[in-house]
Amino acid sequence: MRQWYETLSCRLGLMKYFFREKEPPQSIERLVNIQKRSSISIEKFVVPPKGIGGRTAGYSIASTSSHILDTIPLDAFPPRVKMNHSVSRLTENKCDEFLNTTVEYIRLVPVEGNKLPLLVEALSEHADILILNLGVHYGSGNSTRAPRPNQNKLYKEHMGILFEHCGKINQHGKTCMFRDNLPQHFIHKNGSFPFGWSFKREDLVKGQCGPFDENVHSHINWNKTKLAATHNVPLIPGLDVLVDAW
Repeated sequence: MRQWYETLSCRLGLMKYFFREKEPPQSIERLVNIQKRSSISIEKFVVPPKGIGGRTAGYSIASTSSHILDTIPLDAFPPRVKMNHSVSRLTENKCDEFLNTTVEYIRLVPVEGNKLPLLVEALSEHADILILNLGVHYGSGNSTRAPRPNQNKLYKEHMGILFEHCGKINQHGKTCMFRDNLPQHFIHKNGSFPFGWSFKREDLVKGQCGPFDENVHSHINWNKTKLAATHNVPLIPGLDVLVDAW
């Protein structure tokens, strides 16, 4: 999801801001409200943005709104500059005169099923469009966390809850979509996501990515078209359109 967020922000000509894990963006009121309403915590980025040292909070924001930009702390990354008693971006956005857009990315810890409705409701209060994704962190017996039982059943249960409440949001003038999961291609026990895995840029240079194996994450790579149609939730394809590239 983060790659999609960064691509969209770039296409809109927006400057993206990131925050160090020890200095979460608590000054951004909208994020604080989302966390309070949903009781959801933010997970740190597995891969920090290039140029920022240390661990990074799993949240980023890009906006043309001066009201929102003024709440971003000066120690955000890229660094903010203070000019004429007001906080200004390092680059100008040519869309400011006619487009008021805010794009946010939130990386959440694994969500309990009973908190999913609260999460969707809290997010919808601060956004016109929601793009949600759940998937790999449910694990396939070999995830970044200790394996949990009945992952296939749990994932389908959570997806049913998520799509149901997404559909309810779509009945009230907003748009809630689900982005399908992407093909996974890690070299480890037939391509599964390795337990305790950590990102190393040199692995990409060395070509340490394996071919896609549809059996590895079968618990998340199933057709969600019927579920989407049942609850009137737009589905952004991911697996079918990209699997040939893997």
